[in-house]
Amino acid sequence: MAKTDTLSIRLSPEMLSQLNFIAQSTRRSKSFLGSEAVERFIKTEAEIIRGIQEAQAEAVAGHVISHEQAMQSMQAAIRGAAKRSRTA
Repeated sequence: MAKTDTLSIRLSPEMLSQLNFIAQSTRRSKSFLGSEAVERFIKTEAEIIRGIQEAQAEAVAGHVISHEQAMQSMQAAIRGAAKRSRTA
């Protein structure tokens, strides 16, 4: 079994009430639900931060286009999608 650690958190009465409702409704422990929620949050936030860092590195490396170029590219993609949906 993987080693785990304990984390204590403070919840507002409203959040605790909702957590209790979900725990009772799903027959899961509050600890299990809290662990699942924290795991999802961490994965999501880490993915966002990695994306931001990659974009910053691209910008520093000079791999950027102007706003006008970006808008033209997006508008062309929208027109192409609209054309494809009309012929489908």
